Amino acid sequence: MKIFIENYTREDIINIFNYYYDKAEIIYFNILFDSADEESFISIFKADLIFKKEDKYYSTNKMLKVKSSQEVHDYILKNDILFCNNNFIEDISMFKEENEIFATITHEKYIIIHIEKIDLSYIQKLNISYNLMPYH
Repeated sequence: MKIFIENYTREDIINIFNYYYDKAEIIYFNILFDSADEESFISIFKADLIFKKEDKYYSTNKMLKVKSSQEVHDYILKNDILFCNNNFIEDISMFKEENEIFATITHEKYIIIHIEKIDLSYIQKLNISYNLMPYH
């Protein structure tokens, strides 16, 4: 099942992010614009630079791919990457076993989650409204 969340608070997205980050193996970030921070990020987190991922849309046609780690998690929260704040990276996609489990479209303030029944009960406990989406 896939759900779509668009009306959430800062606390909501951080809670949901933390819940799914613990399950994620790989994290992708869209590169919003070229920046000196890109080289630093690649060096620090040993990120792979990806060009043109078919199922994603972004202005530079570039993404960064990293393995999930506590350091990446902390960087995301410290630098407000979950929010549209003119960071050079945005729109996080988290994957587990090659399946996307969590994604954001930060400038639209959207969260898309590929969810299991057990995870749905977690979202329901947070009392966040959501919509079911069909798989494509």
